Amino acid sequence: MVIIYYAFLRGMKPLHHPFTVLWWIAIAANILGFLIVCLGDKLHGVSAIIATLLPLIYLPLGILIFIWYRGRLGQAGLWMAIRILVLNLVPVLFYVAGLLEKDWGLVVMEIITIGIELWYAWALMRVLR
Repeated sequence: MVIIYYAFLRGMKPLHHPFTVLWWIAIAANILGFLIVCLGDKLHGVSAIIATLLPLIYLPLGILIFIWYRGRLGQAGLWMAIRILVLNLVPVLFYVAGLLEKDWGLVVMEIITIGIELWYAWALMRVLR
């Protein structure tokens, strides 16, 4: 994601609303999240904070891209917002419904989240071509 977001940052520089600061924040949050995961179980609290902050970065960025730009770039912004909502809400809904204790519940949740990730990657790829 860092490479793709950096490509967006570079590609959007000449546009009227490049959102440079938000892109750098998204890149930094992804790198920080990766580093924290690599350090292991010691930093669960920090990892939870980063996971909580990601929607606060992705939602405004995705919505602003969707509002300011049309075509494939606008669609990518919309999918950015949808992706972060689904990836955060689906596990919560499955937990509340008690489906995480069942093997098939985990499988369904993973299929949904992987499907959203693939759709998002496809939407980003279309913009970057």
